[in-house]
Amino acid sequence: MMDYLHQLQYLDSSYGVRAKGMILKGYFEEKKSYDIIHSYCKSFNTYLNKDRDFQIDPLSANKRLIKYVQIFIRQTNKMPINQLIAKIEKEKDFQFKQWVLEKAQIIKANQ
Repeated sequence: MMDYLHQLQYLDSSYGVRAKGMILKGYFEEKKSYDIIHSYCKSFNTYLNKDRDFQIDPLSANKRLIKYVQIFIRQTNKMPINQLIAKIEKEKDFQFKQWVLEKAQIIKANQ
């Protein structure tokens, strides 16, 4: 599925943004290396920052997804996981929020 998402051409930029979010989730789920996920986060962020026809909500929502994935892949997280979960829960709804919360709960359970 990941290869398919990479190869698609999107007429509507919102589809492309959603697909990139799904690819990022896929990399994390497949436990790709730190370098691959970190590089993709940087690339996705650059894509979001380009002059595109994005509305503010999807743009900031995807930036939050990137932020939390980057927190998850870091070896040293200075914020205790319970505080991180509380912070995520307080966030305005964003794309893949439930997925982010689920991953945070798994990290908490594995500590």
